[in-house]
Amino acid sequence: MSMPTQIYNIFVPAITVTTTNTTSSYFYTVPTDTTVDDTTPYLIPVASFNTDAGVAATAFPIDVTDESYYNLYINGVKQQTGAYDVTPGSTGTGQLSIAPTTTTPYTILAGTPVIVEYVSVSTVTS
Repeated sequence: MSMPTQIYNIFVPAITVTTTNTTSSYFYTVPTDTTVDDTTPYLIPVASFNTDAGVAATAFPIDVTDESYYNLYINGVKQQTGAYDVTPGSTGTGQLSIAPTTTTPYTILAGTPVIVEYVSVSTVTS
């Protein structure tokens, strides 16, 4: 016994997803040897950083989406999440706090570069 063949016409509308990635970097050089641990954070105000353009920073971007985040590099090495906190905002509010999760203190040597990277990813579906 054979079954009749039926042809179905299924229409699936095209969906376009556009993703835009924007980054900003902020640069700082540690002026003197600085010891930090989990109870003695190293606080660096936003005004101490220079932007990608080489001018003094005036604010860390306010994280307006769930797809935005900050990375921290000390001497070129990416630091684990939880070892630092970026407070977004302008001068007087915005700052970087380096407070590692270990109780063993360590020293960030004078001249060490510190880079804060802000990444914002936005997605548009049409």
